[in-house]
Amino acid sequence: METEKANLELVQKELTASTMLLKTIGDVFAEYGVAAGCSTPEESLQSLRSYLADAAAMHAVMRGERKASELLVQIEKLIPAELFMAIVVDLSAFLAPRLQKFVDELADAGPKSRAAIVAAMLVTGMKAWEAHRPVFEYRMVTIQQLERKLHELCAASGITEEKEKQLLEDEISRAIGADPLALAKVEAGDFSEVDRLFCERTRRDGISIQ
Repeated sequence: METEKANLELVQKELTASTMLLKTIGDVFAEYGVAAGCSTPEESLQSLRSYLADAAAMHAVMRGERKASELLVQIEKLIPAELFMAIVVDLSAFLAPRLQKFVDELADAGPKSRAAIVAAMLVTGMKAWEAHRPVFEYRMVTIQQLERKLHELCAASGITEEKEKQLLEDEISRAIGADPLALAKVEAGDFSEVDRLFCERTRRDGISIQ
């Protein structure tokens, strides 16, 4: 009898726990509208899968695993055209000042050529972006390579003061950007002109190369 009573109490506890769990899940479903209007278990399950798929896609974007544009492509396929257009307009109003701020910060903190490229990318974003994309992406890679080379030269020369590094890097970047031949060399992976300008500037400023 004692054993049966203990087993019964255990079953009751498990049932109580299951009931509380189901109630909690039901409350969450109701809060987010999961399975709203569904009349069968299959429909409810499909609704849950859809909500979880949407949440997973959003988290992938937030973690940098997917592009937000990829998510928008999928949204465009699933909703009416007028609703998607409203989303696009809303996003434009949201992004415009932030993109301008991004360009302004690049102009203040880095080489002028980089800000010009980003600005051009924004301008052509509304027209023929696909035609211009390879050129801009190629130039962005070149800028990154130039910055990496300048960082290496500063480190090898023992230049650690941030303001000094920034002034030196900005001056050389502008000089390279203003010289088509030097820029072409950098794009081809030839940094001899960067080395020359770096040595010239450091000697002029009295910086000893270690």
